[in-house]
Amino acid sequence: MSVTLTQRQYSRTLTQKKWLLVVHLVRLYNQERHRHIATLQSLFGQIEERTYRNQLVQQKYQGFIPARLWKMALTEAYQLVHRHWALFGMDIRTWGRKRSLTEGQKLYLMWLTAIPECVARLTQGFEVNAPAPSAKWLDGKTLWTEQERIVLERLLHRWARKHKPTHPKPTAQRSMALDQQMWNLRKTTGGSCLRIASVASGKRISLPLLGFLALQGNLRLVLQEDNTVEIHDSYEIRSYVCRGDPRGIDLGQSESFVDHEDEHWGSWMPEFIKKCEATEPQLRARQRLWSQVRELKKLGHHKKARRIVRNNLGTIELKQQTQQLQAEFLTKSRADIRSYITAHTPSVIVTEELGNFAGEVRKMNRTSNSHWRHASFHEGLQILGRRSGTTIVTTPAPYASCTCPQDDCAYPSRENRSGDQFL
Repeated sequence: MSVTLTQRQYSRTLTQKKWLLVVHLVRLYNQERHRHIATLQSLFGQIEERTYRNQLVQQKYQGFIPARLWKMALTEAYQLVHRHWALFGMDIRTWGRKRSLTEGQKLYLMWLTAIPECVARLTQGFEVNAPAPSAKWLDGKTLWTEQERIVLERLLHRWARKHKPTHPKPTAQRSMALDQQMWNLRKTTGGSCLRIASVASGKRISLPLLGFLALQGNLRLVLQEDNTVEIHDSYEIRSYVCRGDPRGIDLGQSESFVDHEDEHWGSWMPEFIKKCEATEPQLRARQRLWSQVRELKKLGHHKKARRIVRNNLGTIELKQQTQQLQAEFLTKSRADIRSYITAHTPSVIVTEELGNFAGEVRKMNRTSNSHWRHASFHEGLQILGRRSGTTIVTTPAPYASCTCPQDDCAYPSRENRSGDQFL
């Protein structure tokens, strides 16, 4: 069993020259992707992606971008068309539920619409040539007859001619994909530097990143509005199980977390909390400005409200500060988690599910930085836990600190705890 996980990392603010180079590269990448969509829509089901790509290489195809980049754009276009035909297959299945079909025809309809290539051939008027289902998929059901298949395909041909899908409408995207050969990562004094392929042959664009997170596999670059780039790192993790003992950890404010042996991890946390508290006056000031904007809109002064939002909220500066804090927390907290898992190799880690507060507690955390710290810590715990084969279990936070730890009791009371110690 495997699981796909995604972690995000941010770049520093790019210079105007470097930003224009990245925007130009992303624009050409998406133009190349859009160019292949119409062709693949008509050829889908008749030719495989690899065969189509080899034909372009033999024809010495010249794209807007270098060969490795346009091949990646072609793969994305093929995936988009694949999803498009899969959705059309779901429409056919919905139509079939309203018809009076035999059991064999219903089974064949379910099998046919589950294969996007067969849906494309059916709609385009070609012979379907659906592969035979496996015995596991049939699960003891009787296979359809040849007559049932022929009758159902005629009905579907007739319906598909009237409801033939249009081409997928590509939108202007602000992202692009990179495989492992299109980028490399170097550590620098203030963080790390991601060097990506550019339009010019043999030259790369350097993107300074926040933090020291390790990247692997294919990446996706997403352009932000403040001359920064967000990097998405998605990879597949094969799950296996550690053979250690179950452990419990408690997230703290003066430390990263406290383990089962009452050892405090994260001596850097107090200094980090001071940095977070330095931004809270700005957050409270923004809340007051938002209240003023809402009052102005109620009075009909929309022009003044728009001017306050545009000029006085300091969105770009505050976002950059928050991203720097998030990158620092990611780097240091995941180093602590990795060290703890390596030292104890627990089979299960139990922790509180923090972040989904209600009532007065939610109001207190609304303007603070604790909500994203908890979410970031849990995300790192899930990623590093799955890498090492550790199962992560979260428990509801309410009354967890004052509930009796004995299995046969579990009575919640403030008298059960004194400070950090259970009585």
